[in-house]
Amino acid sequence: MTDPVTDQKKARLRDLQRLRELMHPYVTSGAEDFRDAIPRMPDAEADEALALIDRTATWHEPPETAAARQEALLRLAEYEAIALDVLARNPHSGLRGILDDIARYRDRLAGLPPAADSTD
Repeated sequence: MTDPVTDQKKARLRDLQRLRELMHPYVTSGAEDFRDAIPRMPDAEADEALALIDRTATWHEPPETAAARQEALLRLAEYEAIALDVLARNPHSGLRGILDDIARYRDRLAGLPPAADSTD
């Protein structure tokens, strides 16, 4: 028997990973606001990204808190996309630890349990 809370958390993680995949080709720098990438995306991808943003921000909390969480998750997706791009071009860049940190922060914000190998 599966746990509905765990299933929901896994679905959120899949949504966040998909959002990162969608944004990655359109994020050009860490200084860029993630919303700037949406207009550069094809319509179908932009629609999917916006739906994922809405879905991952649907928590039972005050709207201001949900908006702050959504912004933080999107920033993390943006930073992760940039770091993955740098890592793809330079595997010895030392970004693996930063990517692990980003994943931990993302999981916390998304309400996912810490990874088994986490030292937090």
